[in-house]
Amino acid sequence: MPQIKTVAFVSLFTLLSVLTPFLFHFAAGPQLGRMFLPLQIFVFVSGLLLGWPAGILTGFCAALLSYLVSGMPYLNVLPWVMVELIFYGFLAGLLRKELKINLWLSLILTMVLGRFLLWLAIFVLPTGLAPSPYFKAAILNGWPGILLQLAFIPFLVKISQRFLSYE
Repeated sequence: MPQIKTVAFVSLFTLLSVLTPFLFHFAAGPQLGRMFLPLQIFVFVSGLLLGWPAGILTGFCAALLSYLVSGMPYLNVLPWVMVELIFYGFLAGLLRKELKINLWLSLILTMVLGRFLLWLAIFVLPTGLAPSPYFKAAILNGWPGILLQLAFIPFLVKISQRFLSYE
């Protein structure tokens, strides 16, 4: 894909990554955002569709811009949300584009490996967070979002591929 087109779609996916949680938070408050994980959706799409460099950039920019625009995620967890989104963008692109793993398996492996790497980062680095309770809360509170992602991300990638005539 030409570089300018990639930059345009990274920008679009970053914008959608910021707007989607803003709409969730506006509609029902921050609890709905923590439950449905809307910030992650277009980071996954970016990595799966455009590759790992685009996924990393989308993940980094989405978390930072979301915080600057809405104050979410909260500052105390912002670095960890950024790490998580960067892992997701990287793994999605690596598995799908570099290793040529099918869309569904790439998405599922990215979700599992990304959460494991986040847990490992929190465990290894001095964070002030207890890794197991943080990880457990993320899974227990975020299971509706995981289901939402499994339902819609493959659809969004397929629609984007057709719309963009990318593949």
